[in-house]
Amino acid sequence: MHILGVFLPLEDSVFIALQKIFGIGSSRAKKICCALLITSFCKVKKLNRNQSILLSQYIENNYYVDIDLQNQIKANFKHLVKISSYRGIRHTLKLPVRGQRTHTNAKTKKSIKYI
Repeated sequence: MHILGVFLPLEDSVFIALQKIFGIGSSRAKKICCALLITSFCKVKKLNRNQSILLSQYIENNYYVDIDLQNQIKANFKHLVKISSYRGIRHTLKLPVRGQRTHTNAKTKKSIKYI
């Protein structure tokens, strides 16, 4: 079954299958199941057509997922670079952003990337 362009395995429960969509984790999947009155143990193949349509509409209307979320994340990075914030500079230099140690760690992040 496809929801928002992502294939959900038919044998998985709805709770587990929703987590395959980028931007939906366990807590958000639980909230979605509760909001639509779908038991989390229900299998994807047992959902009828109306429930699957309702599921995709609910996710699309209430959450940023998949490509929309990825575009928003990229826009946030571009904004940080544009305003020349410390985090933006660290992103452009391909160094750790959140205050991690770089003297002995971050070897893969600091190494020269060959094309």
